[in-house]
Amino acid sequence: MTEEDELAYASIAEGCAVSLPFAPAIGLNRVLGLTDTESLEAALGWFAGRGGTRHVQIDASSASASVLQWISDRGLKRNGASWVKLACPAPVSPGYRNGAIEVRLASEAEAELFGALMCRGFGFPPRLAPLWSGIVGKPSWSCHLAYLDETPVGSAIMYTAGGYAWLGGGTTLPEYRNRGVQTALIHDRMSIGAALGVTVFASETAEPESGKSRVSYDNLVKLGFEPVYTRQNYLIED
Repeated sequence: MTEEDELAYASIAEGCAVSLPFAPAIGLNRVLGLTDTESLEAALGWFAGRGGTRHVQIDASSASASVLQWISDRGLKRNGASWVKLACPAPVSPGYRNGAIEVRLASEAEAELFGALMCRGFGFPPRLAPLWSGIVGKPSWSCHLAYLDETPVGSAIMYTAGGYAWLGGGTTLPEYRNRGVQTALIHDRMSIGAALGVTVFASETAEPESGKSRVSYDNLVKLGFEPVYTRQNYLIED
């Protein structure tokens, strides 16, 4: 196994850096949660020599003057859509239900299927599948599969800790989109999370842009999520 194949993680101050060089996803090659220039420099130092398309995620609207100056001095340029963090209190009633779509927890026997669906839905290379398969059945994680007429068509992830839950990894196979699969997956995770004692759910998606699809954002909002803050993606160039 080469460095390009290895997932690496560094805890820095109140944030972190994560690297999986061959992965195309920003989420697997980024720095986030850092609010001072010393920590940001440490993160970039940690990334030195690692490949991949890497980003620093910063909420420019709340960043200090020194951090904004650091972005300028470093010559970091915004790249791609910003990410909106959204949050929602636990639902008081089950709410949405689409009887045509069955959502269930992936068993360890379905780990390979789950990983394959994640990659197909997001358009990731198949070699990323073991990363997603590896979290099926792990403590605090729940992996969800959506079925339409007994056909697996979508997948999603939830991580719970201390009364909070993060919803991520929601995707649907292209040929089954616009049928309510993602709404069903969001609802299912929230229902299970609430039963586990979760009081606040959080997720993120691309910031809505004029003329571009905003289905993911709208799916979250219609189920009670509200925007909390937005992070811009700044490309790290060696």
